[in-house]
Amino acid sequence: MSFEVSYTGDATQFFGTASDPKQKGDEFYDQMDALANEYKQLQKKRDKKKKAEEMLELCREYFDDEAKLEGFGSLDYEEQNDAGCIEVDGKKIKLGKRWENACWMQESQHKDEFSRLCRSNWCVIYYVQNKGVWVANIEEDEFDKKKLNWKDNMVHYGDTPLNDEISGRRPIDETIYLRVNEEGPYYF
Repeated sequence: MSFEVSYTGDATQFFGTASDPKQKGDEFYDQMDALANEYKQLQKKRDKKKKAEEMLELCREYFDDEAKLEGFGSLDYEEQNDAGCIEVDGKKIKLGKRWENACWMQESQHKDEFSRLCRSNWCVIYYVQNKGVWVANIEEDEFDKKKLNWKDNMVHYGDTPLNDEISGRRPIDETIYLRVNEEGPYYF
């Protein structure tokens, strides 16, 4: 016997890049590093905002639609959120507050990388939030609610991720922003 577990909700695709010694010699990264160093020296909020605007202009040129489609940087992952609906063979499963907490408390190398980028001299984060339905067919006799868990920013049943997308993605939000010395965000 088997059953289908589905997650209906949002999944957000994250891309990000930051100041990186490996990018030394790349014109964009070198310019951004120089501008971030100038930003650090500024005291007045007005001056910082002007410098951030200069950095944003450079980012707007670099992170065009093609870059957004291809992705960029060391951060590239997708995460489902805790507000979605879980169903088993079309019947909604109640999960409660523990489920939400488990989502937020899960260990994630991606979230660690996100935090690392945000602590850099500068970083650019781009995300697209999509609505959709993801499923997994489980080859077991009966559903066990205790096997539902969060792993790698995705809903799992045991070790099986609910990652087979069946409805087609519908983008509902898109944002790209800059952070400089842990300040910001400054939106494109």
